[in-house]
Amino acid sequence: GVPYINADQVANKKQLNGYSGVVAVENHTGKGFGLAVFNYKAGVCARMISDNAMVDIDEQFFIDRMQAALIHRQRVFRGKECYRVVNSDGDSLPGLIIDRYGGEGKNKIVIVVQIFSAGLEPFRNQILVACGKVYEPAKIVLRNDHVERRVESLPISVEVVRGSSNWDGVTSVVEHGVKFPVSTFTGPNTGWMFQHRASRAFFAKQAVGKSVLDLYSHTGSFARLASAFNAGTGNGGIYICVDHDAKAIDL
Repeated sequence: GVPYINADQVANKKQLNGYSGVVAVENHTGKGFGLAVFNYKAGVCARMISDNAMVDIDEQFFIDRMQAALIHRQRVFRGKECYRVVNSDGDSLPGLIIDRYGGEGKNKIVIVVQIFSAGLEPFRNQILVACGKVYEPAKIVLRNDHVERRVESLPISVEVVRGSSNWDGVTSVVEHGVKFPVSTFTGPNTGWMFQHRASRAFFAKQAVGKSVLDLYSHTGSFARLASAFNAGTGNGGIYICVDHDAKAIDL
């Protein structure tokens, strides 16, 4: 099952009125199940973060979780520079997304963080410090405009918390040997849809020798990758990208 607890399953919800943070989880007999991040206002009000009720949710806790997730990504994405390094519940950090952009070398790494759980919001500073220590990036963007923040009654903001405040938020991602510009301030998700990596490659292979019309294209990742796959084959077609966002097209 999913490690969530719905509001109607909480027997002492009235005692937690207005609270957001970490709670211990027990059943009606007093058997403990660990710790959860809790938001009184949410329908899914608790999400398990640890099966150890005695663990301290502090900076070291986040460092340990991030390092474990990073080791796994380095094994899966061997040789790649850009990928999602923390995927919320999948890495036992519910309500937290962290993506890595940029090239090789610490002076080029850009980390984009999204916190979309009110229960995790009190740990913002610990999370950001842990990001600096684990990834050692040149820049960290706190992209707190995830749609779930509205559901959780959290404020919306986008800010650079590490690096130059004059930076325009544009970095890059390399996928299948092709370099794409990414706006970490305004692009989808944290700037790029990493979940479509395989879909883009599949589409590009199918589009060899064909023309492509890429609607709602954002920066044209599908069409541009198809064009790159066709380059040098002598079978290239016409590639048209259409989007309502002029800033995305200008990238």
